[in-house]
Amino acid sequence: MSLLLRVGLATVALRVAADPTIDNLVPAQYGGIPSPPLGYMVDNMRANSGLGYPSPAKSITLSDIIPQVDSKGQSRCCPVGTINDGTGCVFQESSVCEKGTILQGNVCVSVDGPQCPGNLKFDGKICRSDEPPKCPGLSQYNLATNQCESSSGPKCPPTYNLDKGTCVSDSPPSCPIGYSEKNGLCVDNFPPVCHGVNQVYDKGSCVSKDPPSCPQGTKPQGRKCAGVVPPVCAGKARLDRGHCVLAPECPEKYKFNTWVCVREDDPVCSPGVFKNGICQADPTCPDGYTYDAIADTCTYVTELHCSSGYKIFTAPSGAKGCCKEGTDDFDGTFCSWEVTESECPDGTEYKEGYCRHPSESPSCPDLYDSVDGRCVKRTVPRCTIGSYNKGKCILGDPTCPTGSQFNGKECVLIERASCPDGSRLVGDKCISLDQATCPQGQRQEGDDCIHEESPKCPPNTILDNGVCKHPDIPICKSGTNYLNEHCTLPTLPTCPKGSMISDGKCVAIRPPQCPEKHRYCGATHTCVPTGPPKCPEGLVWDRYHCVSRRPATCPEGYTRVGPTCISKNDPRCKEGFVFDVKSQGCVSKDEPKCPEELSFDGTKCASPRSPECTHEGTTYDPKTQSCIAAPPGCPEGTDFKNGECVLRTPPQCPDGTELKDDSCVAIRGPECEDSLTMVDGRCVSEKPPTCGDGTTWDGSRCVIGTRTSCFNLEVCPPIGAAALPAPSPEV
Repeated sequence: MSLLLRVGLATVALRVAADPTIDNLVPAQYGGIPSPPLGYMVDNMRANSGLGYPSPAKSITLSDIIPQVDSKGQSRCCPVGTINDGTGCVFQESSVCEKGTILQGNVCVSVDGPQCPGNLKFDGKICRSDEPPKCPGLSQYNLATNQCESSSGPKCPPTYNLDKGTCVSDSPPSCPIGYSEKNGLCVDNFPPVCHGVNQVYDKGSCVSKDPPSCPQGTKPQGRKCAGVVPPVCAGKARLDRGHCVLAPECPEKYKFNTWVCVREDDPVCSPGVFKNGICQADPTCPDGYTYDAIADTCTYVTELHCSSGYKIFTAPSGAKGCCKEGTDDFDGTFCSWEVTESECPDGTEYKEGYCRHPSESPSCPDLYDSVDGRCVKRTVPRCTIGSYNKGKCILGDPTCPTGSQFNGKECVLIERASCPDGSRLVGDKCISLDQATCPQGQRQEGDDCIHEESPKCPPNTILDNGVCKHPDIPICKSGTNYLNEHCTLPTLPTCPKGSMISDGKCVAIRPPQCPEKHRYCGATHTCVPTGPPKCPEGLVWDRYHCVSRRPATCPEGYTRVGPTCISKNDPRCKEGFVFDVKSQGCVSKDEPKCPEELSFDGTKCASPRSPECTHEGTTYDPKTQSCIAAPPGCPEGTDFKNGECVLRTPPQCPDGTELKDDSCVAIRGPECEDSLTMVDGRCVSEKPPTCGDGTTWDGSRCVIGTRTSCFNLEVCPPIGAAALPAPSPEV
């Protein structure tokens, strides 16, 4: 059960493999058509919603997984609505659509789809050709850009180079001597100057040569004076993000790990060894077998053997063959023995002093396979304890020492880590309740000590970004203007005739030139013909492909709807069943059968009789689903109100009953006879209703499944969690 709890929430498509664990749920086949991959199934369900019949996943819980017995009497746990076919849990197969079609919503759709003439292909909308069109002249079709392009690219005038679709001059923009081009302007190579006393130019301002001053033992830090000595923590505490912190402490053989104390040693497995979060042991093989880790099987190896009257021989080449008894030599093809006469037994021939015959191939006993000249028999490894899974025996969770518990990886101490006196555990640190101290006249701000006084600047200056700024404006030489921290000329940089400045380059005004009957395409920086590509007769160019003027068609008996061919024959069910769109299957017209004296109420087999009340003087109330006695009585002179005898004594109920919501309710609840169980106020059989041959119970009806569905398996985690982090204190 612990393994199931780790599943959490999992969306599964059904086909349970031979191992009846939840991990092995995979798609099943439906309608005789191989199952598509899960991603296709989900997309297909969304596609069907366009027809108005979406197929959402059905939520199930562990209570919906029940034992199912196959034809051999073998049991397997399967979800409600599936059957055990001996290899897994599958949907009852049915063919409600004719061959070559599949069910989508409430119609049968052709698996082939609309057809196109010739070698054209249907792309979901039109018939198109995958062959490229013919291009005019010497141009060639470019599949990447879907256009015809000249084999020779665009050309630029002399002294210009093609750069990202523009012709760029070899000569950069020019400015007078002493000036450089910057952002399309001619900028003085020398910065602006400040003529004030004790001033210097810095980043667009006139600033004092003297930096801001702070009291002794501090230094400027922005608009504050920070101490050269950080805050000091008492004892072994260290400063961390403005707090004095110490390391959390754990008991012996435990270490602190982020939030909790964890055991230094691995969890204990008895039997088995702890590995990858579980207790496991090596599988065993029957006597004489050896374990093959690569193939994950037990193997038994024996030699090849020959039929009666033959003996196995090995040729110099390594080949093995079966030769008749009395053979002296085997060359890989023929068995031979030396003779003095030319007469040889039947089935042999004489050659150069030898009788010989072709060898027979050696074979392996039944249930053995021939592998590399040997006979190999395989069987599944077995576990003396635990369950076998992928080359190991799974024994379950390990044990942890008293006071700790296993969290799926290690042993975690249930108690929180401890902290030294005067500190408290917050997250992964022990925060000291004592603040760090700073020198007199300074206060703590984070990891710094800040002086009460601010940095001071010389008169007529202001503190800004760590410097003392003057109000004076930087000065440029005559004929230039101050702009964006530079001295610039009023005239722009110059470019060669026929070009203009752009992004610091001289770019030709005219676009690149193309050959005759071609034009320049700015999107692809290529030369394209002025006319469109040519398509074969009957096809037209749609800017991407050569497409047919005629639409794709469906075979006789089908109607085209969008990208599908819908059969004119509706889904059909055998006699006694009707097609149900919601379940996408055939539903029995007859109600499920229930045991004698029980009737089907729509979901369960229920008794028509109400549950019996065993306590004398009580009757069953279907509204409250409890056994109710006569109204409670109060002593003389009191009134019954809101479940109480007001002013004197509480109301009295007969023995064996208790007061609930103004009624006397039997302490012992209602009961059902025999093997029935009370559910929602009715006596219900624990066994599900039975259905006719070829149908299965899906939780509400007898159906014949026609397609794969998806189940959402919802399982709750265990209540509570150990060693949760404490709330952060206000420090």
